[in-house]
Amino acid sequence: MSSRTSGRARDPRAGAPDERATRERFAQRATDARRQVRRRRLLAALAVVIVGALVWLLGFSSLLAVGDVEVTGAADPDVTAVEDVALEESGTPLARVDTDELADRLREQVRGVAHADVSRGWPQTLTVEITPREPALAVTGEDGAIGLMDLEGVTFRSVDSVPEGVPEVTAEDGAEVTSDGVAAAREMLAALPDGLRGRVADIRVDEADQVSFAVGETRVVWGDKSESERKVELVQVLLEEDPATIDVSAPDTPVTRDGESSGEPQG
Repeated sequence: MSSRTSGRARDPRAGAPDERATRERFAQRATDARRQVRRRRLLAALAVVIVGALVWLLGFSSLLAVGDVEVTGAADPDVTAVEDVALEESGTPLARVDTDELADRLREQVRGVAHADVSRGWPQTLTVEITPREPALAVTGEDGAIGLMDLEGVTFRSVDSVPEGVPEVTAEDGAEVTSDGVAAAREMLAALPDGLRGRVADIRVDEADQVSFAVGETRVVWGDKSESERKVELVQVLLEEDPATIDVSAPDTPVTRDGESSGEPQG
């Protein structure tokens, strides 16, 4: 008895195309992955080169080094001195200039500078904005030179004549104006409000460093630096009476005088 096998025999090569396609896809993915790795490495290297070039350009290249200085706000006698100090940074890359240190140096080396603000103006300019010292009083020294002093007590300039609007400190009865006397005058001015301070003239100091000054036609006897706030209040009120003299050296008993008459203020 014989038997037959039904159907056709399976071709062992039937799955080959699918396997080949799968291998090709994996190979392509591996190639793409390698390309991405190379691309990332290239971009990273390029970034390092760019950063290095920028660091060199900003920090070491003469292309962005200080070559010019612009000064604003300085008093005319101080402009050249400010420029000279700032130009000590010539050739220094702008990014490496210590602007705070330069501002401090300007205040130390140029007496007329109260404050300095230094900024960078690309590509090669240092911009310096100056707040100048303002003269509060004038003092004549033993050598005859007239010095201008601000409210901080800094004598910052010598002049040939007292500028208009700046009160001069002189001594009563030929006495010498001491440093304590000048300090007393300066402290008096500092205590006054701006509007009143601008009207002060002819400051005098006696041997005991007692201060007096003129406001218009009125002579104000201030005394020492004690009770300054109260003295200011009294002077402002009593000036409205337009007396010849106001004496607030003893603020508990202020006195006004019109010619030969005297008396305590009313109200």
